[in-house]
Parts: sequence; C-alpha cells; structure tokens
Amino acid sequence: MVLFILNFSDIPLTTFAIIGTTLAVGIGFGTQNIIQNFASGLILLIERPIQLEDIIEINNLKGKVIKIGTRCTHVLTEENMLILIPNGELLQKIIINHTHDNNIAKAILNIKISNTLTIEELDNKILESIKKQKNILRNPSPQILYKNINKLYYDINVVFYFSSNQFYRNENAINDLNRALKNALEDYYIAYATPF
Repeated sequence: MVLFILNFSDIPLTTFAIIGTTLAVGIGFGTQNIIQNFASGLILLIERPIQLEDIIEINNLKGKVIKIGTRCTHVLTEENMLILIPNGELLQKIIINHTHDNNIAKAILNIKISNTLTIEELDNKILESIKKQKNILRNPSPQILYKNINKLYYDINVVFYFSSNQFYRNENAINDLNRALKNALEDYYIAYATPF
C-alpha cells in the first residue's frame, strides 16, 4: 500500500534508500564512538592510569580528576571549570599525571644574583627563606645549584619540592618563594626568579 502511494505520488524509492543509508552510517559512527568511550572507560577503571584526585594535564589543559565515568572523565580546572574528556581521548593522547603513585612534585626557580655576597652568605639567605615557606617540603631537601659564576653575578637554580596532592600547590609554592627571595635578596637581584 505504501509503495503504491509513493509510486502514485511520483516519489522515487531511491531517495528513501539514500536517506536510509546516510542515517545508518551516521548512527554507526555515533555508536562506534559511544562503544569506544565505554570500552576506554572500563580500561581506565581496571588499569587505573589515572585516579580520583589526580592532577592531570592533557592538550594544555590541567585539572583535578573528580569523576571517572563509563563514557567520559570529569576534570575540574583551577578556574573551577568542569571539563568532560571522552575516555577514548585519555587512552589515545599523551597525558601528564602530576600525582600518580607519588605526591611529591619538584619545582625549579632560576635567579641571577649579584656576586657581592659570598656563596655561603647567599646559600644561608636562600635556605632561610625556604625554611619559612609552609608549602615547601623539608624532605627531599631543597638544593641550590650554581649554573654559572662570573665577575658580575651568580646564575642559580633553586630546586625545591612540595606536596602535589593539594590542588595547584605548584603555583602557590613558586609564588611564595619568589616573594620571600625578593624580600631577602632585593639589593642583590639582577634578574627576577622565573620557574622552569
């Protein structure tokens, strides 16, 4: 009956064949993505390359994992924005996990200080500033590495460690130490501290 009406109305059956094929292909691709993300979610839950509360970085986006679902993973950024990352992306892209299996992170500040101070005096002033910082760990102990010593200044890397299981401690630790060093060494600074 339907074929008779379509034939009588001069509507070609090939139109429905093309529409049906296009619809089937679209549904197929959509289903393939859903199945891929679901399978990836199971792999993430079994292998656990990322876990809840981990700080991860993917495609220059950094945030804390707050939920690992079967289809996507929820990541909360420092700006309090929620990002939904399809699980397939997490298995196909390079991910930096800042906290997995280890809650100690390392930071390096580079400073250039006038050589009017002796190395011992400078070491003491830097270590004194570090001791006052609540975000910096005592163990592993901080290090002061002299990259270059010349007639005008010392080029120094200040290496320190902080607990990375607290969201965005890195920025806080670097900021606090930068301020403390600026106050302690203001008369000797040639270039301000910059993080690596």
